Amino acid sequence: MEDLINSLFLDLEAKDLENRSANWKKLFNSLKNQREALLEIVKSRTACTKGSSKQFQIIDVVQILDPLKQVSKSWQPQCEIPADVREKFPEIDKARQAADELLERAIQEECDRQLAVYNYLVAELGEDIKKKDVTDLVKRAIDSSQEAGVFRGRKSVDELKSVLEQFKRVEISSYLETMKRVQTEKDNSDSKPGKLLKYLSENHQKAMTEASEFISTTNNFLDASIAEVNNRIEDLEVSGGATVESCHRAIQDGLAQLRNLITEIKG
Repeated sequence: MEDLINSLFLDLEAKDLENRSANWKKLFNSLKNQREALLEIVKSRTACTKGSSKQFQIIDVVQILDPLKQVSKSWQPQCEIPADVREKFPEIDKARQAADELLERAIQEECDRQLAVYNYLVAELGEDIKKKDVTDLVKRAIDSSQEAGVFRGRKSVDELKSVLEQFKRVEISSYLETMKRVQTEKDNSDSKPGKLLKYLSENHQKAMTEASEFISTTNNFLDASIAEVNNRIEDLEVSGGATVESCHRAIQDGLAQLRNLITEIKG
C-alpha cells in the first residue's frame, strides 16, 4: 500500500514514454495535465489538523486507503461520477473521460507492442533463453569467421563485439518473467484488461531495445558471413589443380565447419 499512496502524491514517471504505444502516450499526457488539479481536490478533502494549531495540517491517509485498494484490484473506474460532481470539478470529468475512452485501447496496444518484441526474442533464441550459451556461440562464430577471412555484416568486428558485450550486461530475466505473465493473462478469456496494466507499466525498454539490437545485428552478421562461406566453398569446388587439392579440401572443410556453427546458432 505504501507504493500506492506514494504514487498518488509523487510526480508521474514517464517510464520511457517515447517508445510507448500511441494511446498509452495520449492517456498518460491527459492524466498528467489534470494531475495537479486532481491532487489539490484530494488534499483539500483529506487534510486534517493535529493539535491546537491550524497552520499545520497532515493528510489523513485512512480516508484514501479504501478507494486505493478498490482501484488497485482491477485498475479500472469503479463507479459513475455524479453529474453535480462533474460540473463542480471539471478536472475529474476530463480525467474520467480520458480513462473511459483510452484505457482499454492503451492497454491492448501496449500489450501487443511488448508481446511482439517478446515473441521475436523467443522465436530467435528459444523459450528458455540461455544468454551465456548464445553469446559464447556468437563469439566463436565471430572469431572463426575472422580467421577464415569471411566475416561480413553491416557492423565491423569491434562494433559487433560491442553489441555482444552490451547484450551480456543487460538484465532480461525480469522482462521475460513479466512477459510470461502478460501472455498468460492475455490468453485467459476471463481476464480483465486492467489486470495487465501493472505488468505493462514496468519499464523494460532497455532490455527490449538491446536484446532486439543484438538479434538484428547478429542475424545480419550470420546471414552475410554464411553467404560468403558458401561462395568460398563453391569457388574451391570448381577451382583446380591436383597440386592444391588437399589444401583446398582442408580450407573447404574448415569453412563447412564454420557454416555448421553459424547454422547451429541460427537454429
